[in-house]
Amino acid sequence: MPSLQGLAMPQNNFEIMPGPNQRSLRITFRGFWTDETVDRYHQHLRERASAAGGVTQTKRVLLDLKHCVVQSQQVMDRIDAILESYRSQIEHYGVVLPEARLSRLQMTRIMADRPVTFFETEEQAADWLAGNVAPRQP
Repeated sequence: MPSLQGLAMPQNNFEIMPGPNQRSLRITFRGFWTDETVDRYHQHLRERASAAGGVTQTKRVLLDLKHCVVQSQQVMDRIDAILESYRSQIEHYGVVLPEARLSRLQMTRIMADRPVTFFETEEQAADWLAGNVAPRQP
């Protein structure tokens, strides 16, 4: 299987980067998203999966939302559908929550039925992504 370590994919509203080990991934979200942003994001995820042989080998995914703002319901529904499409492949999500209360509420709602650990600090999230901290059970 080809290595994905060199496959960081920066975009204006998101960046997909390998985590500290082969089975981890960090996705940073920024700003306000449109349908076109979601389309680009989904395309990059598909390209990454294709480069890995069609199935992600990722165990932990950190969703870094520190720089994200409140999104439209349509965008949140589409993000939810993307997360759902990877449900069987991802063991656990970590989420670095944004400061804005409404943004926090949006993410806690969308992640409610998924294995997730929420983090307030970058340091906590980095330890978890590296595998130094066990995921918290919901």
